Amino acid sequence: MAEPSFRPTPLASELEDEFIRLKEAHQAQACIYSLVSPHQQAPEQPEEFSATPENLRALLRVTQAEMERRAGAVGTAIGVLREVLG
Repeated sequence: MAEPSFRPTPLASELEDEFIRLKEAHQAQACIYSLVSPHQQAPEQPEEFSATPENLRALLRVTQAEMERRAGAVGTAIGVLREVLG
């Protein structure tokens, strides 16, 4: 008797895509935090960069909003998947 093969549903694929996007947004946010916090820089890296603190704060706000949006999308997809799987 052959074992049933698992085939991801479009909803499961969407959930995976949303999770990957959330992970990417988190990585971008971590990168910005490392730029804003000079004590986290490696010694061989220059301490100067051309972005102003105001620009970095704006960039951080945008990435934070994107993180929240993507986390919400993942939560919604998980909720729908739970309903479908019942």
